[in-house]
Amino acid sequence: MGVGPDSPLPGSPIAMLFQQLGQLPGMIAFALVLPVVLVALGRWRSAIFVFLLQLAGPGLVSQLAKNLVNRPRPAADEAAGLFGPLFTVDHGSFPSGHAVSAAVAAVTILALIPPSRRGLRWAGRVVAALLLIGIVWQRTLINAHWFSDTIAGILAGLGVGLLLQWAFWPWLQRDFGRAPGFARERASADRPAT
Repeated sequence: MGVGPDSPLPGSPIAMLFQQLGQLPGMIAFALVLPVVLVALGRWRSAIFVFLLQLAGPGLVSQLAKNLVNRPRPAADEAAGLFGPLFTVDHGSFPSGHAVSAAVAAVTILALIPPSRRGLRWAGRVVAALLLIGIVWQRTLINAHWFSDTIAGILAGLGVGLLLQWAFWPWLQRDFGRAPGFARERASADRPAT
């Protein structure tokens, strides 16, 4: 399903965006930057949810399954027109860790948007769907995974994400609509003394 080393597609900006999502830049964005921003916005419960979701999905489930299954990655067979991975990859192909990360990111996006914000939730669904479709495309394009690896990664990420969202739902609801701490302080300072 993938392309050969002569194709310009794997190095394109869109393909590289998906490549980086499941590597260090994506991990920093979702496991460190987003929780810090959420805490600054007064949503510390949501920050804990996001951090634990990153540890559970891409961190624990993906690596545990890869070590248990130990499925080989697609191998080069130039006679059949098949090429091996075009980027450096770690051990084990099943499930795709990038797909787990994308699914966890999709759940994160939707979990942080209050149900009352219908327009924003629709936009979040579109972004989540594009993340999932894009990661399947990119991981098979560069021959890093079999198609079934990406689907299993998405299902694993969604499963972990939805389970944690269910467990954290009361806390997430408490965070919806919270004003940032600095905004609450300013609002109380602006109120006239009685």
